Amino acid sequence: MLFSVYYQTRENGEYLREVVKASGAGQLKSVEDLSALTAAPGADVVLLEYADNNLCLDRWIARTTAASRHPEIFLLVQEMSAQVIWKALRLRAQECFTRNMQPEDFRKAVRRVRADRAVRGWLNPPDN
Repeated sequence: MLFSVYYQTRENGEYLREVVKASGAGQLKSVEDLSALTAAPGADVVLLEYADNNLCLDRWIARTTAASRHPEIFLLVQEMSAQVIWKALRLRAQECFTRNMQPEDFRKAVRRVRADRAVRGWLNPPDN
């Protein structure tokens, strides 16, 4: 699987880079500042450092997840709450994590994405 990471703070960008690398779940396509977010990032999974008060980001997520063959969206949130989970569900994000995510939790999330994409016929033969 290909992962693109978009961050607001360099520290969280590095954190997400390390999570992907340590998981062994796929390859990093890019790690960029959130301002570089494009309409079609060309990845299977987009990891976003999420800020609740960013309407442009909300619109990007909603547009992206509404498209056919869209990348899955994983959100890194400041803290988990019912409000954050509801918002993620409304935006159709696949997963939400906080900074204390465990590598195994990330690998499980990727396995769920692979299974879902395989059912939809969106996945190349498994690489991991």
